[in-house]
Amino acid sequence: MTEEVELQVRGNTIIIAARKSPRSGWAEAAQRLHAEDGDPMLDAPTPTRFDEAEWQW
Repeated sequence: MTEEVELQVRGNTIIIAARKSPRSGWAEAAQRLHAEDGDPMLDAPTPTRFDEAEWQW
């Protein structure tokens, strides 16, 4: 537990909330996306000149 809080102002109201950790919920979102088959690469990899001429496996 952290002692840090987030402050927000909405109209005439000040909201004090526990500070969320960075990237909270990302793991669950990634699992849902994968389960829905929504995580393919957006673009096909584009080979560079190095990949085509110099790289050897």
